[in-house]
Amino acid sequence: MGKTAALLLVTGLLLGALPVAQSSAAPDTVAPSHYDAFWLWSGRRLPGGLPAIRTLYLHQGEVLNLHGNAVFMRQGQPVSHLKVPNIWLTVRLETLAVPDAQIGRMVNLLVRWQKAGNTVVGLQLDFDAATGRLAEYGEFLQRVRNQMPANFSLGVTGLLDWAQTGSVAQLNQLPIDEIVVQTYQGRRTVPGYQRYLPALQGLHIPFRIGLVENGRWGSVPGEVRDSAWFRGYVVFLVR
Repeated sequence: MGKTAALLLVTGLLLGALPVAQSSAAPDTVAPSHYDAFWLWSGRRLPGGLPAIRTLYLHQGEVLNLHGNAVFMRQGQPVSHLKVPNIWLTVRLETLAVPDAQIGRMVNLLVRWQKAGNTVVGLQLDFDAATGRLAEYGEFLQRVRNQMPANFSLGVTGLLDWAQTGSVAQLNQLPIDEIVVQTYQGRRTVPGYQRYLPALQGLHIPFRIGLVENGRWGSVPGEVRDSAWFRGYVVFLVR
């Protein structure tokens, strides 16, 4: 996943689950057994001993820039029926210059997974937009939403500095239903991540905080934890 996914509010049943461990008592090392929402990237299996999984963000491919053309490369687990209450399909983007036909392929995956008997919440896009490109990103997200059936939600991953150095008002206007703010790069927690968290209290869209398995984690500020828009955590499972 990149430096690494906001939105109309979806139902509390789908997005309201909090981690098994309370945020104020989160362990120093992120252990998957304390949480119930995960990113499952290609090549990674769910570890044993997890409590009931409530939400799974399932990597399904990447949009690559090949010789100047955006191409959706299908990756990840084949379409099947999973015993998970809620599933988001995650697609990693290298570029925003994506033709409508490629967007259609991503949207079609939502329908296929749903027809396989899964409760598919929606599509999550993982793109490392620089803060100065958020307006452009918003335009792209609107293109994606225009192609999506109304029963699916649209979510994104977010960078830590989006809320701090960018405009929170701009984030709140993005045509999405959820943002997951990542506190890690690669397999490591971003040093000094704590200074970015207070800005999240300005979000007026459903948001989660993304952690990395075995990363270092303390606690979230009370004003963020108590926000009506805070939906808990998502753990990125490493290989």
